Amino acid sequence: MRRQVLAIAAGTLSLIVAAIVGAQTAGQAPTKQEVAQMEEQGKAAVNTMAGRLKDANKDYSEAEKAQDANKLNCISEPLKMLSSTVKLAQQALLDLQANSARKDGPGVKTEYVKISTFLSKAEGYYGELKGCGGDTGGGSIDGRPLIEKSVSDNVPKTNATEGTSNMDNSSGYVSSASPFFSE
Repeated sequence: MRRQVLAIAAGTLSLIVAAIVGAQTAGQAPTKQEVAQMEEQGKAAVNTMAGRLKDANKDYSEAEKAQDANKLNCISEPLKMLSSTVKLAQQALLDLQANSARKDGPGVKTEYVKISTFLSKAEGYYGELKGCGGDTGGGSIDGRPLIEKSVSDNVPKTNATEGTSNMDNSSGYVSSASPFFSE
């Protein structure tokens, strides 16, 4: 919980800085070429973040399949933050494109600064997520122990009941679980 509050505070601070930078450059209208370049770079940044999120979700799925509780616990928080950051960046890209269509240069600059800030945050969360180790102390998701099964090469690979089907049963009673049972 504390981590979420700190992340939200950092995100809010980043947006405030972006607004201040946008306000300082409000008097300087970017050229059409600069607007087009910011729009292109903004799209590339959002696509990079979306790729990072896809990769992070793949890591989370692999940890779930492996029932690696330690890695899941480590990944879950940065994954949530990365997902939120990508959503905010996608919204900022939409706002950037809308400002570009209205020919609002200062608005484009402000949204571009936001996207750049979100990209740096997303890279941080992605790095934190990739820094999560694997299963170090055992454990599982559903409480069952993780058991690895290995068979020695010295164990014969023959049928244990081979050659016993035509043996006589002298007791008269044959269990249904017996290899001698026949109806």
